[in-house]
Amino acid sequence: MKRALAIFVATGLLLVPAISAMAAGPVSFEFKSATLLAKGVGVLVEFDAVCEPVDGTTDAMVDWGSAQIDQRAGKTIIHGWGSSFGFMPITCDGSTATPITVLVRADTMPFKQGSALVSAELCIYDLDNYHSYRCGQDQAALRIRR
Repeated sequence: MKRALAIFVATGLLLVPAISAMAAGPVSFEFKSATLLAKGVGVLVEFDAVCEPVDGTTDAMVDWGSAQIDQRAGKTIIHGWGSSFGFMPITCDGSTATPITVLVRADTMPFKQGSALVSAELCIYDLDNYHSYRCGQDQAALRIRR
């Protein structure tokens, strides 16, 4: 049984244009935006996920995903984390992009507009065999926007 984690990291509660390209691996990501919410209490992180076939089948489910944001504010690092559990269907054919959204809540102090490091992690499994797990993780610098 293979296990892996997918970590989603957001950098503030603002819309941020993607700065990273798809990473190679069983699950890859293209970060789209980071949108500031509720005066910095959270950031909505949006990205596309692409996965390779799982045990020869393209029909799979998203089991778990997460995102994390780290942003510098003077000499302090603002940190936040969020997860998405969802059993959402996903096509794993190596090319179909599935949109994923994760709400990241600030742990230390409010996020602000500007650059941040966003990390994401996503795990999927074959619909016929729950133990056939595939996971991927990636990170990118994004700009948090309102």
